[in-house]
Amino acid sequence: SIALISMLLVAASGVIGRHVYVRIHFGLYGAKATLEGLRVAVEDEGSRIGMALSFAPALRDRLFKFAAKVLAHETNVLLAAIRILFIGIRIHWLRLIAYLDLSWSLRREAKRLGWSSTVRRQTAKNTRRFIRDYLGGIRKTVQFTFYERLFALWHVLHIPLFFMLLIATLVHIVAVHMY
Repeated sequence: SIALISMLLVAASGVIGRHVYVRIHFGLYGAKATLEGLRVAVEDEGSRIGMALSFAPALRDRLFKFAAKVLAHETNVLLAAIRILFIGIRIHWLRLIAYLDLSWSLRREAKRLGWSSTVRRQTAKNTRRFIRDYLGGIRKTVQFTFYERLFALWHVLHIPLFFMLLIATLVHIVAVHMY
């Protein structure tokens, strides 16, 4: 019974571990992503956002404050899990607000500078893409941080379970041959 339970626990733990592993690597057998690489990508997108939103400093500041808040290191794993659950909703909501604010700011800027409607639409399209990419990078970074910590905790659980399975298997083999 102990060997069977150990085997089922190790198998379940392995499935969970594989799921988490895929989240912190590029594909199933790919290279491990790095938190620093993701943060650099977000900073690069942030510099693009800073230039693209020079006419809307309030929106730019809102996006940067959001990034600083959600990218702050969370020490509690439970709170980090809750953050993961709600990050999608928060990003979707912020993107909606940002698009509305962008529309108003662009309309005001286009009127001030005498842009044609084509230039205004193209600028809006490019700026929306920058905002979408920036928020997407933030989401990936938050998720990566959580899954990396979860993977480390998974190792703490999985390795002892594996050794428990190994010992239970050896005891089972010896007991079967002795009796």
